[in-house]
Amino acid sequence: LYVSWARRCVSETAYTVGRTTSYANPETGQTVDGGTNIALGDSMCESIVEDSALVEQSQGKTYVTLGIGLMSNVSDVRMQIQETDGTYRDVEITQTGSCERDGDTCNHYRFEVDSADNYISPILYVEPMGRDVQFFVKLDMASAQAGTGKFVSEMISAEEPQTEEEPQTEDCLLYTSPSP
Repeated sequence: LYVSWARRCVSETAYTVGRTTSYANPETGQTVDGGTNIALGDSMCESIVEDSALVEQSQGKTYVTLGIGLMSNVSDVRMQIQETDGTYRDVEITQTGSCERDGDTCNHYRFEVDSADNYISPILYVEPMGRDVQFFVKLDMASAQAGTGKFVSEMISAEEPQTEEEPQTEDCLLYTSPSP
């Protein structure tokens, strides 16, 4: 009798983390969108992105949710992520929620990343400026706090929040196949 065994463990975790922003590419010191006032751009980027982000790990994939504010002045939100070779590529985003922040709407956007340690580069069309603005976000994984915070998670229900003592759940399934 031949029996093959396969074991699959799915570890799911969610953390809120701090973040830093930069209008100029931190690796080159140059803006990507042609803007010239880096100090003003840094201030705008700092204020438009929520102070914390959600990082989720599920089935070997990593997802980030960023809050982008001032939506009354912003449209056409896109994201690029840094790859291991330093280049950037577009990723699909999903709006998972929104909230009110500083008297305006803040939308939450979820997307998959190769690594939470690489840069994220949001691209927003800013109506008053009449152009796209592109900047950079770096997640501070050292500040990770277990749980989903104010974000909507696609893997952890609001009724079952994670705690500091239990930062992950494990779902292990055992499969057997009949003999050949």
